[in-house]
Amino acid sequence: MIALSWFFIYSRQPDPVEFFEKRRSQKIQFDVESSWHERGSQMKSLRIEGFRKSGNFDYDVTFDAFECKPQDVQELLPAFILIGGINTGRDAIHIIAKRPEIARLGVFLSLDYPYDGPLHFEALDFIRNIPRIKKSLYDTVEAVRLAIDYLESLDYVDEEQITIIGVSLGAFYSVFTGGVDDRPQAVISVMGGGHLRSLFDWNLRRSGHLSSRLLSFPAAVLATWMIRPLEPVDYVSHISPRFYLQINGTKDEMIPRFSALTLYDSAKEPKKLVWVDSWHIMPDTEDLIDQIIAITYEEFRAVGLL
Repeated sequence: MIALSWFFIYSRQPDPVEFFEKRRSQKIQFDVESSWHERGSQMKSLRIEGFRKSGNFDYDVTFDAFECKPQDVQELLPAFILIGGINTGRDAIHIIAKRPEIARLGVFLSLDYPYDGPLHFEALDFIRNIPRIKKSLYDTVEAVRLAIDYLESLDYVDEEQITIIGVSLGAFYSVFTGGVDDRPQAVISVMGGGHLRSLFDWNLRRSGHLSSRLLSFPAAVLATWMIRPLEPVDYVSHISPRFYLQINGTKDEMIPRFSALTLYDSAKEPKKLVWVDSWHIMPDTEDLIDQIIAITYEEFRAVGLL
């Protein structure tokens, strides 16, 4: 088992940029499903789809997105793509809308993941769903790129001022997308980390699913190999020369300090790491959300992005 683990570790990795360029959509469709007003902002619920044909195979990426923008737009506005946890897109856009002082700063677009399968599995169900899960993991990079395409199509968005903000699981995708797509002016990772093999190993033992490292380590190696080339440390350096902001929690039980530092140390200037005294961020941690918004605002002002 140990020998097999080392085989997976040192097997050849596909080139990330080439891998995701081959998955780029050839046709894009944006549909507004509903619209409403909320606290001085104009809101939209969208369905975004990307299509690609490769030989006899039709390939598509479909996901929901939610837009918030000021009602009266007098000039081109910066735009911010928000991606957090699974099924949190609608919650994320309401977090912005109920803070009018933030909502008026630009156009915000929050995303749901391109995945409509189950979230909890029995062992055999998980194995049967592995291809579906892998497709969603890869499709999410394309989903964020399609979100950029959508924002660039809007006549009130300054396409030179698009920022990706990823929180929790979304932090990994802000780094993945920022590393393969040079259009965003800046990338923000909130509560994310690097070196997925060690991170999987840590969380398998922490959660009690595989408490023995003799079992957790090979499982982590296999999981990392199965989702290659998704490894944040291989992408984060490519964000430079654009600004990279990383925010991590000193007590984060899911993203330990070694993982946060591994990711940050792999990034190039200009970059900034800010530690907050907190556990992992959750949708109901309002004070922490306000703190992270304030940090992001101040850091962006400091580097002239707001």
